[in-house]
Amino acid sequence: MFAATVLGMAGGCGTPEQEKVRVLGKQTNARFGLTCEFIGQSVNAESRYSSVDLLRFRNDKTGDWQELVPSDPDTLRVPNSNFFPLWSPDETLFVLPLGRLDGFRFIRCDRLLQALRDGASADLIRVQFSTGSRLFHDFVGWKNVHIFQFTAGRPGTTIPFDYDLRSGELSCPKSAFEADLRGFNAKGEIQPEITG
Repeated sequence: MFAATVLGMAGGCGTPEQEKVRVLGKQTNARFGLTCEFIGQSVNAESRYSSVDLLRFRNDKTGDWQELVPSDPDTLRVPNSNFFPLWSPDETLFVLPLGRLDGFRFIRCDRLLQALRDGASADLIRVQFSTGSRLFHDFVGWKNVHIFQFTAGRPGTTIPFDYDLRSGELSCPKSAFEADLRGFNAKGEIQPEITG
């Protein structure tokens, strides 16, 4: 019912308040013929700030689609009201923030719609203290097709991390490392490697 309501509002069939709900941005994956639309509403017409209510994924070849309500919509944004790149540079992986404290989920693009339906992931990454206290995670970018970059930390203190999806290794600079940090991926706990 929620998806049908959003589709109706996005089409401009609702009240003036509902018509603010629209496609805020779009990213395509040419390799697998996929499109992701950021659906939401403008919060303030005079600013560029918008609220993301859901992501709509479509297979452009078959017309098949799947919608996903993000657990923390603010994690989808980077400065200047842009959305961070969802696809890896070679377009084989999709990255989804799980929430500021929950890290990131990676899904193979050749199985994206079915994996979203099933809740399946190729991998995930999260950093926290050994006590269980979780850190804020922010997207940085892709270093290359296999290495995802992000920061994790507390307000005022962030640590840059590289996560190698091929090897499952997590690394951070020696200058920023804290001894009681632990990483977690789809296989379990991993100890961050210190670089530099």
